[in-house]
Amino acid sequence: MTLMNLWEESNETNYSKHTDLKLKSKFTTYLGNYRNIDLFLETMKNEIDKLDTRSLDFHSNMNLSSREQMALKSLRKNTEIIIKPVDKGGNIVMMDVSDYVSMVLKVLEDENTYRILKSDPTNDFLKKYREILDGGRSRGLLSGDEYAFILNCHPRIATFYCLPKVHKSMTLPPGRPIVSGIENLTQNGSIYIDKILRPFVEKLPTFLQDTKQTLALLANLEVPPSAKLCSLDIEALYSSIPHSNGIRHTRHFLEQR
Repeated sequence: MTLMNLWEESNETNYSKHTDLKLKSKFTTYLGNYRNIDLFLETMKNEIDKLDTRSLDFHSNMNLSSREQMALKSLRKNTEIIIKPVDKGGNIVMMDVSDYVSMVLKVLEDENTYRILKSDPTNDFLKKYREILDGGRSRGLLSGDEYAFILNCHPRIATFYCLPKVHKSMTLPPGRPIVSGIENLTQNGSIYIDKILRPFVEKLPTFLQDTKQTLALLANLEVPPSAKLCSLDIEALYSSIPHSNGIRHTRHFLEQR
């Protein structure tokens, strides 16, 4: 309940605590109720039936030769290689599966961040997650739409993979860990928290939107000849931030607003 308590304590009476988040509607109207739509569809069907498809070249937009297409299909079927985008630069690399597995295992061997599970804990997490959301709903912190949006009763297990950092090594590159959480248990909860916190984050004095804003800030900066330029890199940034510290700093800046 920590995040819910934090949001409740920091909420001001003149600030709307509800968002516009809600599940997408799955309603499909019966077309027979709208004569104009029926008439339009019937007209389109008649026009399509009149088309002479014999003169159409369905391969005219293909930008690959037959040999190139065969080569791509061959690569796709090759189980001894894996194709991934690189971490930076937008390039594509092909790696031996054994090298890729070694790269991933090197990341997962960090026992301070990862551990081997004896069973799938999704159902236990779902139960605890529902209890948190039920508490937020009963206390008025979540609207009905928000509750339905955040709660995923049939989550998918997130997928873990790595992107090779070839800018650090071309032979045995380290991997950047990525967790693809599409449709996982907390995906929509993360969207909700991001929507709540983003306005406050953007007001922090240390906030930088992107590279463009950074360059704009540096444009008028006068660098003395004696200055030494340096850059800092944090290894495994996200997994290095303790949750308790993250919540404590979030509380601090919410209380300052």
